[in-house]
Amino acid sequence: MEIRPLGCNFCEEDKVAVSIVTLYELAYGLATFEKTKKDDDNRDEKLFESGIEFIKEYLEISPLSVEEIDIFGKIKAKYKQETGINTKALKKNDLDFLIASTAISQGAILVSNDAIFGDILDYKFGLEFEKWV
Repeated sequence: MEIRPLGCNFCEEDKVAVSIVTLYELAYGLATFEKTKKDDDNRDEKLFESGIEFIKEYLEISPLSVEEIDIFGKIKAKYKQETGINTKALKKNDLDFLIASTAISQGAILVSNDAIFGDILDYKFGLEFEKWV
């Protein structure tokens, strides 16, 4: 797994896309945003919301497709087998499995700080994963 610092440079031919599933997660995060006492003017919430709007307006959104169905099933089954996680807890990772399935299907590099993608990388389903810190 390659670890790159934030702000790394992209080549002209690089394409940046965001999974539609990630946008769903971000929308939930915004809807449940906890205002801190230091943020009386809602500046943090507004910044979060403007980040989502930027993604929707300027980045390509990767949709879900039928090509990911089998990949999703294999990833989820392997994760359950490898971790021994119970079925109820396993469901909490469904969105991550969908995101990984989309990246594999599209031949994309998945960029995240979420450790679960490192586990999925180890399962040899063809996931390309980079953790940027």
